[in-house]
Amino acid sequence: MTRIVALGAGRMGRGIGHVFAYAGYRVDVIDFKARPREDGVKLRDAALAEIGANLGLLRDLGVLDEAQRQAILGRIRILPLEDAPAALAAGDVIFEGVTETLEAKRDAFARACAHARADAIIASTTSSMLADDLAARVTPRMIYRRMDGAAAMGERMDADFRPGGRSGSVFRSRSRAAFPARALLDGGTNY
Repeated sequence: MTRIVALGAGRMGRGIGHVFAYAGYRVDVIDFKARPREDGVKLRDAALAEIGANLGLLRDLGVLDEAQRQAILGRIRILPLEDAPAALAAGDVIFEGVTETLEAKRDAFARACAHARADAIIASTTSSMLADDLAARVTPRMIYRRMDGAAAMGERMDADFRPGGRSGSVFRSRSRAAFPARALLDGGTNY
């Protein structure tokens, strides 16, 4: 099964965890900041509580039941920085969701590339930086994957995952070419 990794345990990382776990994937959300153990435990608990509350709203609306809510939560791990190397090495798709500064992105990509597999897809959640500029920060062998030269790293991801349905998510490169996220997760074979 495809393993999703989210770099950053803030709002974006939590959202990535929520959406992909809802779609049935196992997700590791990595707190990419070094912090004392007790602060990391507090962050983990807060992240899981926030995701649980959001899923609780879906339960209350009748979109899912409590068993489904618990199953979704069970697919999400919030990991401290020291667990990042193993999680990155196991990741099939890695979403960078750190602070929207070039320095933070540069640091995240450098650390991710040091541990990620050569066939892993690395994507960004940026809304203000061009994919081509970020691609320069990623080990070249990791940028492209069976997409006929189209960058797997995108400027923006519009998520719309529904259990049992096709994803409405797209990745856009500077050329504005769009690819369904499901196609990327399927290795480009279903696009």
